[in-house]
Amino acid sequence: MKLKSIDDYADKLRQNDPNFDKELAEARMNFKIAIAVKELRQEMGLTQQEFAQVVGKSTSTIARIETGFVKANTRTLIDIAVKTHRELSFEFTPEA
Repeated sequence: MKLKSIDDYADKLRQNDPNFDKELAEARMNFKIAIAVKELRQEMGLTQQEFAQVVGKSTSTIARIETGFVKANTRTLIDIAVKTHRELSFEFTPEA
């Protein structure tokens, strides 16, 4: 079967992996969190090290969150929100 698009490729992966959609949703969320944390840090004009000190996390934790390679847990996100005087919010939206 010749794949013609990313959607074809995703459909093929779905057939072979029943957890594909869950893993894809998780990767998308990690990416969105990564972007949001990095944008917040940059908006504050801080380096990763300075931001880590403000939010009480290690620099490596902030770096891993910003790359999307670590699942930022709810507690970490709440800590970031509280210590930066922000409100943490989320929403469920229809898939594109």
